[in-house]
Amino acid sequence: MNKARYRRNYKGPKEKIRRAILAKNMPEKKILWGIKSKCKKLNIPFNIDESDIVIPEICPVLGLKLQHGHGLNHPLDSSPSLDRKIPCLGYVKGNVRVISHRANLLKSNATIEELTLVLEDLKKLR
Repeated sequence: MNKARYRRNYKGPKEKIRRAILAKNMPEKKILWGIKSKCKKLNIPFNIDESDIVIPEICPVLGLKLQHGHGLNHPLDSSPSLDRKIPCLGYVKGNVRVISHRANLLKSNATIEELTLVLEDLKKLR
């Protein structure tokens, strides 16, 4: 391996600790870092900055109190998650909002028809 490239790309323990502290104290920055990385890998349009990420106290979809933090190896249902209002537009200004991780999972790949069928089935069971 090229030593110069290794030194340039190496993130030592101090850098990892610094990022962990920033992520804990600045959840908007943590969300931004994760989404920016995802967009680079998947070639998704991206032009937002930290000011576009506004974390409400309550999830606008499910009414959960949003909590910063993770479970063992995954986000909590009530963790803040960045949602694209119109998924095909990507993470661009005016197309993002913060909702709970649970709400974002429910929205992720279900169609309105599928969600309607699930709702009708749940009503039958009660």
